[in-house]
Amino acid sequence: MIHENNSLKEWDTVIRQCSPDTVIGEFAGRDSVAAILKVLEEGEVSSVLPVATFAPVEYGAAQVLEDNVHRMRQQVAHRYGSRITIGPLMYDSHQA
Repeated sequence: MIHENNSLKEWDTVIRQCSPDTVIGEFAGRDSVAAILKVLEEGEVSSVLPVATFAPVEYGAAQVLEDNVHRMRQQVAHRYGSRITIGPLMYDSHQA
């Protein structure tokens, strides 16, 4: 699975637009969607920034992540209307 990282400028722009109660949701697949939806049930979060990080062992099509984010947005809209904001899916595979 290969996807271009978001630039540092894109990260800075998105982070600056996040509300103070935004949580970062590590995003890998359907389990990630379920975990994020579970956190939203607690009612303390109004914004989620999904972040996909890649390790050299990742495989599969990156489009699956985009599809899962789309499904999550649909579920959040159905359950919470406009009370919850889902930010853009951000990509990071920077290596140390």
